[in-house]
Amino acid sequence: MLFDRWSHVSRHILIGITMELSIVTGALAGWAGMSVWASLGIALAVIVCGRCLLALLTFTVSWWFNYQNAEPAPLNLHQRAGMLARETGAFIKLFFYYHPFEPLLNTHDPVTALTAREQTPVLLVHGFFVNAGFWVAYKRFFRSRGFDALYTMNLDPPFCGIDRFADQLANRIAEVCAHSGRQKVTLIAQSMGGLVCRAYLAGYGGDHVQKLITLGTPHHGTVLAHLLYGPNIKQMRPGNDWLDKLNNTQKSLSFSNHISVHDNIVVPQDNARFSSADEVEYSELGHVSMAFSRSMMQRVFEELVSEGQKLDKPRQWAQGYDTYNSSR
Repeated sequence: MLFDRWSHVSRHILIGITMELSIVTGALAGWAGMSVWASLGIALAVIVCGRCLLALLTFTVSWWFNYQNAEPAPLNLHQRAGMLARETGAFIKLFFYYHPFEPLLNTHDPVTALTAREQTPVLLVHGFFVNAGFWVAYKRFFRSRGFDALYTMNLDPPFCGIDRFADQLANRIAEVCAHSGRQKVTLIAQSMGGLVCRAYLAGYGGDHVQKLITLGTPHHGTVLAHLLYGPNIKQMRPGNDWLDKLNNTQKSLSFSNHISVHDNIVVPQDNARFSSADEVEYSELGHVSMAFSRSMMQRVFEELVSEGQKLDKPRQWAQGYDTYNSSR
């Protein structure tokens, strides 16, 4: 049934937003004597402003670290304001629409049988405290260009350890292989999802993985993880034993690693790098904005095509705000 597909994140966000709106609206209507509709409008504005302040806080911390480490690509005030606006907009779209209503917007398996059996199925793995709603725009982008072998999953519950997520990923890969009739999948993972994929590869091996592509993954942790608590949060703190062990046992791992030199969540930004990875660098791109980055979608799509994936429609290209450069 549909409601069986509502992830913990969808429920948490819906409950949280409902409580926020109820409390602020009730306070304004009951204590200030305002009308319900006026109170509701102000409550929405307060919630949106709170998200803006949260985005500003993450950028403030990341820019400070950039300053401390000789920022590789300095931005002027106009560029910084544009990044902040896009990151705030992406946050609002994701957490007010795509994540809470993910079951209504997303199907985890292709609706119809794959028309191009030459396509290696792609499994999209999301990051921390989000769900498969993160990938809705990517799936639309890929499908409009003739690639339909797209699968997603929800990592639940959101605060358990990354090794438990890796077990869930192993089960999902088996399901995708059975559904698609193929023996291997390509993994595309954002943020913590990249660590989940690497933990899977460390524990289960790579027999069923064609390629791994990570987007904004804290391969060496992020200092912002010290602001929260939970098993997976502790595993994303720089220098923790779990992360050191993962990195030390996979020194020869080769994969495609997409990073933003202006990432506001993976801090310091160099912690997103991985020595043996083929790196693609982006500028003027925030962490949450990766969900809607046309440049990132295009570059990842190019990688799928370069693997010899067969398309059902001619390729089309689109320009985005952010830019990228390939590097080794």
